[in-house]
Amino acid sequence: MFYHSALVYSMVDITVRTIDELGFVSLLVIVSAIINALIYGQFAVLTEELKKNTNEFLENFDNVNAVMNAEQLPDHIKE
Repeated sequence: MFYHSALVYSMVDITVRTIDELGFVSLLVIVSAIINALIYGQFAVLTEELKKNTNEFLENFDNVNAVMNAEQLPDHIKE
């Protein structure tokens, strides 16, 4: 994909010359974009999975704060 990107976007050595080449390169760009989207999507899912424990802790912490406020506990107990 890096080689393809370098050739298509920089147009240093090889350029598209015919309609067939243009169609093939366009197809490659679309397929490469889909592959990149899948890779970035997987990274996003993995990042969310890594933050799962932190998110659960913060949610529990928010619930505890809500209960303390609902029970109108004094500040020294809340701390």
